[in-house]
Amino acid sequence: MSDQDNIPSWLEHLKLLMPPQGALLVGAGTGNDNWIRLFRQWPQLHVTLVEADARQFARLQQSVGLLAHEGNWQLIHGVVAPQHEDTVFYLASNASESGLLPPEALRPFWANLHTQEQQQRPGLSLDELVGREPDIGAPNGSIKPTGEKNTVDWLIIDCLPAGALLRGSHSLDKLDVVVVRAVLDSDNDDAGAEATPHHTAPADTGLSDITKLLNQHGLRLITMEAGRHPAIGHALFVRDSTSALQTQGQALAAAKKLAQEHSQQIEQIKKERDEQAKAANERKAQIEQLTQAKATAEKLAQERDQQIEQIRKERDERAKAANERKAQIEQLTQAKT
Repeated sequence: MSDQDNIPSWLEHLKLLMPPQGALLVGAGTGNDNWIRLFRQWPQLHVTLVEADARQFARLQQSVGLLAHEGNWQLIHGVVAPQHEDTVFYLASNASESGLLPPEALRPFWANLHTQEQQQRPGLSLDELVGREPDIGAPNGSIKPTGEKNTVDWLIIDCLPAGALLRGSHSLDKLDVVVVRAVLDSDNDDAGAEATPHHTAPADTGLSDITKLLNQHGLRLITMEAGRHPAIGHALFVRDSTSALQTQGQALAAAKKLAQEHSQQIEQIKKERDEQAKAANERKAQIEQLTQAKATAEKLAQERDQQIEQIRKERDERAKAANERKAQIEQLTQAKT
């Protein structure tokens, strides 16, 4: 097992390799842990500390309140939940275990742990805290989304269940470093932790499931260390640049393929349009030809009608002349007799 300063030591090195723009600590407690001591050494860093327990938050204000007023730190008294909605916050007999998880779910680790009070509280999502500019100097507990460029790229979740908070977030791709508190199940023994007694992890607390989730967003497990109980500790995840580049390359390839498909669809639509225009022109030409043929036929019919009328007229005139000649002959015949 690594010593208890293992992860803070890693963070000191990572600050040189991938300097943070801003850090968010969920479950800041009283302000006397390793994370706060580490951040105090980086005065230019924008830090947001969130604590839900009113008793803990009061001590946090006393511990780091001056930095919140004069430096780049902001303190928020609120409950971080998977979604922006009302949620139940459990006050535990051990204040360090207060949170979204019923304390009784942790009795396999601490047999005497119990719930002192349940509070219905409005929940803040990780996205609200990660996807905003630090509101330096704002009143404690205020959240001021700005829509500007995200500045939180280091996230520490020092409470349970970290898995539920992470799964409800759409901001994981923005993070370079993530530290979570989790149940150190046996599937992750190869990451640097000593074997621990087997305990069934409460929902969304097991490190195996958290690792799978963060791996999907390009974050790789680097190390882990046990805490007050050997089966519960912290794990450090760091963005895998190679994986990120591969993901970006896959996204670009997919976008290129989609653009090609759209281009082909557009070309097909143009082709069909041209074919339809050609067919329409051909139909127009046929209609014009039929119209001309009809006009010609009507003209011929009219001429034939005129010719027939002329023939009838001439026939009537000839019949009339024949009748007149016949009458004359009859008159001459009668006169002769």
